[in-house]
Amino acid sequence: MSAKKIQLKFFLIFVLSIMLCLFLSSCSGSSSSSGGSSGGGDTPPAVIPVQEIKITGSAEIMRGQEPVQFVAEVIPSDATFNEVTWKSSDEWVAVVDETGKVSASDKPGAYPGTAEITATAGGVSASYEVTVKEVPVEQVKITGYENVTVNGKTTLGIHDILQLQASILPADASCQDILWTSSNMEVALVDANGRVKNGNQTGPVTITVAAVDKSNQPCGEKASVSIDVEFVPNGTEIPVSEIKIKGYDEMGVEGQVTFKAEFFPANATDNKVTWSSNNDTAVSIEQDSITGDAIITALAEAENVIITAAAGDKTAEYTIKTIRKVLHGYEEDENGVYLIYNRQGFSNCFYDIENKSFKLMTDIDFRGVERKDAGEIFDGTFDGNGHVIREYKVVDSPSGRYGFVSVLGGTIMNVTFDTPVIRLLGITHRETYTGVVAGKNNGTIKNVSINNAAVELGQVYADLFASAGLITGQSTGLIDNCTVDTGSLVIKFATSKTVLGGIAGINKGKIISSAANNINLTNPAKSVDYITATGGIAGVFSSGSYVKGSYAAGQITADDYAGGIAGVVEQGAADVSASIFVGLINSTGANTNTGLDYGSYTSITNEEEVYVKSVPAESTPKIKSPVTKIIRNNGQINDSLAEAARDMNKLLKKDADIHYLFKAGENEYEDIELMPKLN
Repeated sequence: MSAKKIQLKFFLIFVLSIMLCLFLSSCSGSSSSSGGSSGGGDTPPAVIPVQEIKITGSAEIMRGQEPVQFVAEVIPSDATFNEVTWKSSDEWVAVVDETGKVSASDKPGAYPGTAEITATAGGVSASYEVTVKEVPVEQVKITGYENVTVNGKTTLGIHDILQLQASILPADASCQDILWTSSNMEVALVDANGRVKNGNQTGPVTITVAAVDKSNQPCGEKASVSIDVEFVPNGTEIPVSEIKIKGYDEMGVEGQVTFKAEFFPANATDNKVTWSSNNDTAVSIEQDSITGDAIITALAEAENVIITAAAGDKTAEYTIKTIRKVLHGYEEDENGVYLIYNRQGFSNCFYDIENKSFKLMTDIDFRGVERKDAGEIFDGTFDGNGHVIREYKVVDSPSGRYGFVSVLGGTIMNVTFDTPVIRLLGITHRETYTGVVAGKNNGTIKNVSINNAAVELGQVYADLFASAGLITGQSTGLIDNCTVDTGSLVIKFATSKTVLGGIAGINKGKIISSAANNINLTNPAKSVDYITATGGIAGVFSSGSYVKGSYAAGQITADDYAGGIAGVVEQGAADVSASIFVGLINSTGANTNTGLDYGSYTSITNEEEVYVKSVPAESTPKIKSPVTKIIRNNGQINDSLAEAARDMNKLLKKDADIHYLFKAGENEYEDIELMPKLN
């Protein structure tokens, strides 16, 4: 073998030796890494088992109370499988959710008793015994009969309906269901809402209310209470036993106040009231031909003027302590509040002193006066102090926003607008917002009543946008405990975009516990280029809209999007609960989308039925029908819904069949009778 071949052989052996050493070194390092504590290999970490679970919670839970949070502590805290699952040993006694909240079972047939709440994690379990107890009923009360009861005797004419209310004490008593019964249904019928009316006989009867369990069994000895009622024949005289007067202690000269007479019993037959005073030079009295109220005008300064109301053989007196002349008709009190004593005082200060607090000390009578402006932006507080503003009229505004004020940024409260008129037959503004209280509401409207309102809108130019409501044209603020009782809102043109609502044209804010009763909304046919929206509460629910416990009743005549609650609800924009519409919707357009559109779950009824609605708005396909009755709450009937139905019946002052519709499938809706389900 040549020397060169020998050298090459030894070189190859040397190279292979080095490569083998490197390979073995790598394997050794890898092995060390796998078994050592400082490596980063692929072997999974060791499992840390659960050793123990400790539960903390409550040994006793009362039926009807809020859920109690139980906590499971997993030991050690870094155990590998530490996710906790919960279970109750008896779900007819107590239930527990996935987060550990424990409550008494509300399943049909649920009962008090003992159950074990078990928490499990990593194959280890622990249990905690909980006892569910009843909160006993201590007392049941009936109210609502006092104003027709004299000397302990409750007397009703055969056409009277007595609305009773029941309350259970304590408020958190486990037994919360109510059962009304009549001792003689030939004399008196009582429904599930506590309304008592005559059967087909007159005479005495006992009405009983009881707190009952799910099987309609009384919940203990103190769980019922009764009252005695007597129905009397037609023509039976029910005499006035007492009169009370609601009035005011102070007046300003040229001011005006309304005094009201309250009769006991309320159904007294001889209740025609006459009014008089002991000082005809100090006051004059005009009697309202419809209500019988006394409209009192101060003529001169005086003290201790006695106003007398008489009916039957009973009288009542009320003393106006002071009538004084106030310079300019208003004054500022020690708190910086402007007190308004007459119409001149109102005219002198309300629109001239910006963003202050005002308080009415008088009714304001605008009969024979037409305002050509609606005030400016008002950021102060206007407290009507229970007074009435009569026949306020607006015929023009330089801002295109029409109402008692054009834009409200502050608060208007505690006032009644009687027979207000907004008549705009020559609109030139490209955007128009109209309402009796405010063209636009960015503040608070609270405890405001509107009676016999008339709003008419006409135009000069085509292609306008008009939004009108009987309270406000657009609201981004709060409307709370406000009512419209009889109102007409009419559009008199057909070439513009229009939005009408019984309370607000467009709602972007909150409407709570408010009602538009006996309304007539007319939004006539437009060309195909113009979209209209009309709703009993609002024409449009826009972004941020919140509506609760509010009602509309009356008639809607509309061309396009129309609904008893709202004409259009922008997708995902509204949170609506416990609100009702009863009335008729007349469709005038060829392509009318009546009732349900853009997530607007509306309730539209005929004259014999009330459909109740409690839903957050959500997107849904269009439904085109003259009458759409779709209510959705996932089949759940809750207390707020029941309260809304009962309140609406009282508002309507009539018996109504209450129905509740909820979505049962993609295109299926189930109709159930609401009241039997609630009671």
